[in-house]
Amino acid sequence: MELELKAENARLNAYVAVTVAILSVITAIGSIKNSNIAQQMAFTKGNSVDVWNEYQATRIKMHTDENTLGTVSLAAPSDAARAETKRLQKKIAKYDAESKELMQKAKGEDEHYEQLDLHHQQLDMAEAFNSIGISLAAVAALTDFFWLLCVSWGFGVCGVTMAVLAFAGSTFHPDLLMRWLT
Repeated sequence: MELELKAENARLNAYVAVTVAILSVITAIGSIKNSNIAQQMAFTKGNSVDVWNEYQATRIKMHTDENTLGTVSLAAPSDAARAETKRLQKKIAKYDAESKELMQKAKGEDEHYEQLDLHHQQLDMAEAFNSIGISLAAVAALTDFFWLLCVSWGFGVCGVTMAVLAFAGSTFHPDLLMRWLT
């Protein structure tokens, strides 16, 4: 009887060891990817802020030139006033085109940041699921409850799935769970 229990415990402990090893490796690889994503997010956010600042500066210059153009148009008509009007109209057109390009670039940076944030959240979720799976597997080894190991596998599957989605660039967002956790 005791020999059968030892064999059963050995098998359970082997399953636990494999489970912990697999989930630990996936968590470690996901952590590296998550760190790289966090660095990219910081860089992208900095770019976004810079481009939005450039956009605002361009719009301010355009509005200043528009106000100056209004002032010049009130002056007595002369060759100098007409030349200044043409110059200001060219600058306003240039600033208008530049501001449209800058807005598109800034929105692109913001969208890139949102994509990175999604993958960051997916990897965070994968790490959480895998940690729970590892913890439950350890408790299963201590208590000799196979059903608890099965529950840990369920969490592990969720964690591995989230990691695969993040690495694959999926747009799946764990909204429900994220809202519950925030």
